[in-house]
Amino acid sequence: MINYCEHCGTKNDDPNNKFCSGCGKQLIYEHNTMNNYNTTSVEKKAKNKRLPVWAIVLFVIGGFFAFCFALLILLVVFVDVDENEYDPDKQIEEKNDTIKSNDNISSNLEELSGEKLKYNFSKACEQIKMNISEIKQLKQVDDWNSGPRYTFVYHGQQFVLYALDNDDISSITIGNRFLDKIYLDGFEPLNVNNFLFSSSARTTLGVKAEDKIKSYLKYPSTADFSWTEYEYARRYNIYQIVGKVQAKNALGVEGEQKFTIEFKKQNNDFDVVYLNLGGKKYIGSGSQMKEVTRKEVQSSNKTSDNNSIVLKDGTLGKYGKKDNFDGEEYIRYYIPAGKYKVEAITKNAHFFVETIKLHKEDGWDTATTIKNIKLNESGDTTEFTITNEQCISLVIYTQIKLTKIK
Repeated sequence: MINYCEHCGTKNDDPNNKFCSGCGKQLIYEHNTMNNYNTTSVEKKAKNKRLPVWAIVLFVIGGFFAFCFALLILLVVFVDVDENEYDPDKQIEEKNDTIKSNDNISSNLEELSGEKLKYNFSKACEQIKMNISEIKQLKQVDDWNSGPRYTFVYHGQQFVLYALDNDDISSITIGNRFLDKIYLDGFEPLNVNNFLFSSSARTTLGVKAEDKIKSYLKYPSTADFSWTEYEYARRYNIYQIVGKVQAKNALGVEGEQKFTIEFKKQNNDFDVVYLNLGGKKYIGSGSQMKEVTRKEVQSSNKTSDNNSIVLKDGTLGKYGKKDNFDGEEYIRYYIPAGKYKVEAITKNAHFFVETIKLHKEDGWDTATTIKNIKLNESGDTTEFTITNEQCISLVIYTQIKLTKIK
């Protein structure tokens, strides 16, 4: 057998030689050839690099779950959904699931009668930037002319929800002295946050108001403010407080004076821009509380079946026109002539078919009434005929659906 020296690698042909002929050191691995030595080393290295069984099992399981996850993503991305398909019942169910998933929201809407009303109310709140979860003390009160009515508290202020018998929302009104309609069907929604008068602002401005008013009193030390009777209102950056103060006048006689004071918020500070005390203007020439204006949501008055016409009091739509009666504008509706079936959308729906041409009666502009039609309940129907010389005038809150009879 041929031995190779481990120390210097010299080949030693004599199998009996125990010492290397090259370096003279003892041949220790005299029974291994170089080829056997190299082969054994490679096998040992390969064996040391082989993964244990448990690692291989984990690798296989991980690969399986990664494959399943990738397949799920592909199904979600490439599933064929018709985005234009509208299913109101499905939307209501989905909204209900969302509502039910939040115990606070669910309990807040329990008083509302019916899932459709809950859905429509939540959508209206969304449009006016009102957080449903922060609504408190929601309760049903006496019905109004066209359906159920509810009151609730939001950020310390009273609100009224006016619903219709068909569970649509007519309006959401804030309980300030102007009764501003934050949501009004047929019109652009307002942002409720521009009308909230917070409790902290009431405290701060209440103190400022009393200090300012005292500066105009002859005997400020006698001033007694009835702060529990204050009325608060806010429109955008104008804050208004209306109240009464008891104090002695210039003659020393105790008396009550009403006041209106307004603040304008600028750069996180409040400046007095109007003060009326006892009917006299001390600051400003008039109230800065401007009328709220909003645009009508464009509507063709057509229903989803495209064969019927919906008329809503207060909105123009396609057929409405503002006519002048003694300097006042009233909306009347000019629909095509023909015979119609009319269905009440709201209860106590009331309208007139009248002449377009006006005449004077007791000195007032007046139209001649052709038909006076009243439908007591939502869903009630009747028929009428209208000519090209006639139009329709709706009584307040009325909503009707007209279908032409061929």
